[in-house]
Amino acid sequence: MKLIFNRSYLFIAMLLALAITSCKNKDDDGFITNDFRLLQVNIDGDAATTGATNVSVVAELGLVFSHKLSTSAFESGLAISPSVAYTLNYDNSGSIVTLISMRR
Repeated sequence: MKLIFNRSYLFIAMLLALAITSCKNKDDDGFITNDFRLLQVNIDGDAATTGATNVSVVAELGLVFSHKLSTSAFESGLAISPSVAYTLNYDNSGSIVTLISMRR
């Protein structure tokens, strides 16, 4: 009887361990971060792809961020090459920026 009782505990412990480990998604850190991120880039209204080349210097760029920007910090840190005159427009949330080339 004692052997059956010990095997029952062992079986239940194995089931619990299996249930706990099988629920963990290896790509999931288990929490949502509040990190500041660039969520999307649009070039002339179309979603940009990674490694985009031959982008015109007169393109309109839309940048979507996860949080409201500090406009002064963003503008002082922005560098574009080759150099081009542009204006920046911000939406009401402050998290979407549109860069418009002055050569249009």
